[in-house]
Amino acid sequence: FVVLHSPRAPQSIPWPTEVKIPVGEAGKRLFFLGNVHGWSSQDPGTGPWGAVAEYEIVYADGQRQTVPLITGRTIDEWTARPEADEVQVGPRGAPWHLNVLAVALRDVPVQEVVFRDLGTPAAPVLAAVTLERK
Repeated sequence: FVVLHSPRAPQSIPWPTEVKIPVGEAGKRLFFLGNVHGWSSQDPGTGPWGAVAEYEIVYADGQRQTVPLITGRTIDEWTARPEADEVQVGPRGAPWHLNVLAVALRDVPVQEVVFRDLGTPAAPVLAAVTLERK
C-alpha cells in the first residue's frame, strides 16, 4: 500500500515521490488496485495528459510504457462518489473506494513498475498490483 507525496499532506511524514516495484516476468496484463487520490479532489494535473501521477512499465528490453493517472478518467478522489470512467470500481466502504485499472502488456518480460508522483497537490494511492500470466 503506497501513498505518494502531496504538499497538502502532513509534513511530518516523509511521503515518497516514487516507488519501484520489481516484477521480473512476462504477462498478459497488469491490474492496478488503488487509482485514487486525496487532498485535491479535482486536481487538473500537469504535463501533456493533465496527469497527477503515472505508472511506468519498464520492460526487460529497455522499452517503457507510460500509463497516466488522470482525474476523472483513470483516478479519482478516494472519499467521493466514483467518477473515473476508464477504471472499474473495486472494494468500497463508507465513504471510500478503490479502483481497478487493467493495462495490456507487450510480449516481453516486465522488469519493474515505477509508480511516480507528478508534483501536483493530489496524493495518489496504489494498494496492490497483480500480474496476469499468459
